[in-house]
Amino acid sequence: MRRTARLLLLSALALASSCSQPHRTDNAPRSSADVITAQDIRATSFTNVYDLVAALRFRWLQARGTDTVNLQPGNVMVRLDDNELGTVQALRSLSPVGISSIHFVDPVSAGGRWGLGYAHGAIVISTRVER
Repeated sequence: MRRTARLLLLSALALASSCSQPHRTDNAPRSSADVITAQDIRATSFTNVYDLVAALRFRWLQARGTDTVNLQPGNVMVRLDDNELGTVQALRSLSPVGISSIHFVDPVSAGGRWGLGYAHGAIVISTRVER
């Protein structure tokens, strides 16, 4: 009985450890959940940034909850090279050509950096090459 219990326990541990994370054989860096790189952008063929973000990081486009001040649904805001463009609908008119990176800034950080109106975060698009 003890032998069977040990065998079952070892089998369960082996199965759990093999399922926990896929084995990576390449040395490529892991993609961040908060960044879309120029390499990621070049690997796609989307004609606008909205479709690109929807395919690669669809959660960025979803506002979570309501604004606390007026209890209305809020919006994730979009910035291009430190200029506010508006809501995520502005991404539909932007071409991915020339974009060096796209970052998602969480609501707390966005509110601290740009003030009220960023209660659902911000998508920051950079056309400059970062050094």
